[in-house]
Amino acid sequence: MAIISGVLVFVVCRFILELVIKPLLEHKKTMFILDNKLNYCANRISSLKSFKNKEELFEVIKVFRTLSCNLESTYKQILCKKLFARLKLIYPKTSISGVSEELIGHSNSIGRTDMKPYERISNIRKLLHLQSL
Repeated sequence: MAIISGVLVFVVCRFILELVIKPLLEHKKTMFILDNKLNYCANRISSLKSFKNKEELFEVIKVFRTLSCNLESTYKQILCKKLFARLKLIYPKTSISGVSEELIGHSNSIGRTDMKPYERISNIRKLLHLQSL
């Protein structure tokens, strides 16, 4: 009986780890990468002159589009989103979709002077409660 209960506890713990904890950690990791990339690319986004060639420009655009997709996909993997949002472990769906839209808009506005990229960055930081250093 002790062996069966031990195996059962092990199996339940593995399910919790694989279905709940790992997706939450992956989502948090994506948020930290997003914060890092916002800081890393902050001084390059407002001017085409800061890019040596088009490949560098497209690389930065690709980074923000990829982050937008990764943020949404890691969010979709999380089970019991409403419960975790109420417990403040994750942000609500409206915040995640808003950030995703801002990231796509931000990638579209990189290097354009008629857009205000720093407003998009501040909106992203506000939606995710990220502090600027």
